[in-house]
Amino acid sequence: MKNDYLNMLASLVLPAQILDYFLISGVEQTSQEIHISLDEKMNPELSNNIHFESKGFMEAVNVTDFPIRDHKVILRIRRRRWTDLRTGKSFSIPI
Repeated sequence: MKNDYLNMLASLVLPAQILDYFLISGVEQTSQEIHISLDEKMNPELSNNIHFESKGFMEAVNVTDFPIRDHKVILRIRRRRWTDLRTGKSFSIPI
């Protein structure tokens, strides 16, 4: 139940539909900034396919969002890296 309230609050604060693709992995606050870390969700179609393997995350990208209560908001977004085992090529899912 507590998690439901947190997700509802996050959906109001974060950009529209971002929680469809990402999970909140952390929140840090300094005197001037709020850092919200987001990790891409596991794609069930690829994770259940024997031809594809998740190889962790790519380097995080920082995106500046609208301020909240006079604090600069920075979204740290990590995308998943996938490997096609048949070809050995790495890729990420377009969102």
